[in-house]
Amino acid sequence: MAIAGFLVHAEAGQCERLEMNLAEIPGISTFGIHRGYYLVAVAEAPGDSMEDLLHRVHCIDGVLAVYVTSMTVEDEIVA
Repeated sequence: MAIAGFLVHAEAGQCERLEMNLAEIPGISTFGIHRGYYLVAVAEAPGDSMEDLLHRVHCIDGVLAVYVTSMTVEDEIVA
């Protein structure tokens, strides 16, 4: 399992809408808006799908950039 903390840089005036959009994506939790144009969020996903999840966030209309601030990947046991 991978856990990533990240900031979403939003276009001006889009933070509230983007926060609602992110809340609808399974595995993502939001923790507020910073300085009016950054969303603070955490994503949790299997290690091999974290990149796809963050790419999905980046492709949302109104997102300028996604900055990963921290990431941890725990060993995943394949049975």
